[in-house]
Formats: sequence, structure tokens, C-alpha cells
Amino acid sequence: MGRHDNYSIQFSGLSTGTHHFDFDVEEAFFEQFKNDEIKNSHISVSVELQKHANMLELFFNIHGTLTVMCDICIDDVNIPITSREKLIVKFSEDTATQDEILTLPPGEHEINIAPYIYEFAVLALPAKRTHTANNCNKEMIKKINEHTKKASTHDTDPRWAALKNIKLN
Repeated sequence: MGRHDNYSIQFSGLSTGTHHFDFDVEEAFFEQFKNDEIKNSHISVSVELQKHANMLELFFNIHGTLTVMCDICIDDVNIPITSREKLIVKFSEDTATQDEILTLPPGEHEINIAPYIYEFAVLALPAKRTHTANNCNKEMIKKINEHTKKASTHDTDPRWAALKNIKLN
């Protein structure tokens, strides 16, 4: 049994039409991808699979919370995520992968969606991961401010002083 067998969908026995699958993703899932950034998680993934005669369409609806390090105070912060993504699966001997299109050999009978859940969840995280206003670690903010003041008291290199007078429209 592989690392992510719980996230495989066997489509070979399914009839043509729409099918629904639900998955709960916890911390151990991200640990298997060797992701040190995500410290805890609880996300729900709902997958709607539309089976056609010659292709599959998978619609991912992901929502929940990921715990990561705050960019400012480095304490843990819970970031809510929501993502809606689509993956098209085609069957061909040429298994080159394109954006949003996965190509599987014609004899394949299941698809492991774990890498796609991982990718969609990580991409749903915002670029700036911080606590809401005034919720950062007060002691850390105090230390940051102290170091910022020390840095600003240093003499400025005179070569850069002239740039301070430049004003942009």
C-alpha cells in the first residue's frame, strides 16, 4: 500500500456521468510530501468526477485551515483557505502533461489525486501569511521595533543621500 492510497479514485468501474468523493486532509498528509512549512491542517476536499467516454473531468472544492508560520512574528497562524480547481484527464499513449490536463495510458483504471490536492492547497495560501491586526506576538513585535530603530540611527551613506531628494510624479 502506497503513501497516498487513500486519495486514489478508481474510475474504471464507474458509469458515465457524475460521481462525488469526499476527503479529509490532516497534518500527516503534508508530512508525507515533506512540507515543513505547514504545521497543522484540517481541510475538506470535495471532488466531483464527471466521467465521459474518452476523458474525465475532476472539479476540486477545497476549504479549511492550514497552520503556518507568521511572516512577521514567526508564531503559528491559522490561515483559512478556499480553492476551486479543475483537472482534465485524457487517455493517450503520449503521456505528456500539460497545464490542467493530465494524460494517462488507455489501460489505467485509477487516479491518485494526492499531488493535486497538495498543489491546490498550497497554492491557495496567500503570499503574505500574517496574523490579523494586533494579534502578532507582542514581545516579538517589540524586539523588531527595537532593531528597526537601531538600524535607522546609523549614518546614511552620503552617496545615497542625493536620492532622497528625487521625487516621482
